[in-house]
Amino acid sequence: MAEGIADSVGRESGFRPAAWNPDDKGSPSGGYYQHHATRLTGLQNFAADQGKSWTDPNMQNQFAL
Repeated sequence: MAEGIADSVGRESGFRPAAWNPDDKGSPSGGYYQHHATRLTGLQNFAADQGKSWTDPNMQNQFAL
């Protein structure tokens, strides 16, 4: 399972936690997992609630889990 997740992260973001696609089907996607639209907003809010940046790799992994 971990190998599959790592493979997806590599494809989606090239293992760059600040990866950004400003126009992914009409709205931005960002991060390791290229969270899109409401999921990106959820990640940003999740990180902000903890006083962290949404680009923090640990925040992205915790949010994904």
